[in-house]
Amino acid sequence: MNCFAHPETNAVAQCSRCHKGICAVCTNSTNGATFCFSCYESLLRAEIARAKRSTIGVWIFTGAITLYAAISSVANQGGGTIILVIPLAFALSWCLFWGWMPVWKGFTRTVGGCIIGPAVLLLFGFVLLVGIAILVGAGTGIQRYNDARRLVANGDQMLAALTLRHRDVQRISENQIRTNGSITWE
Repeated sequence: MNCFAHPETNAVAQCSRCHKGICAVCTNSTNGATFCFSCYESLLRAEIARAKRSTIGVWIFTGAITLYAAISSVANQGGGTIILVIPLAFALSWCLFWGWMPVWKGFTRTVGGCIIGPAVLLLFGFVLLVGIAILVGAGTGIQRYNDARRLVANGDQMLAALTLRHRDVQRISENQIRTNGSITWE
């Protein structure tokens, strides 16, 4: 199999997504998978978009829950308890935001996609799952938020570097084909 971008060069890997042959110059590896330029770029763009949604979503979600808790506390004439309710509501909603998806994925993976899942959910208790999600979020939320913020901040630079590298590879390949008639990689 030859590289799809450099047909005269033997492929050293196959893209994990589109299954095209890729040479050593065209490979982009991440998390044990190898991707061609276009697949890696689209995955990187999707990950940056997800990180942007997460960083905005966490503030919308925690703000809404905290506001609801504050209004409820005032409406119920909570008095001095509002000082405790607001930070507690904020912290719990923050942890729930970051912890819910890993817990829910683990739960659905455990019970499978059968009819037993909803029954187990009722028996096991939605409240217990929320409690577990809050604990998971408490342990991982700040790190996941910081990772998402870092990816959003550096995403454009990462895409620019990837595009620049791809242009350099194309330019070098075209020059070698013009001068040698083929590409040889060492």
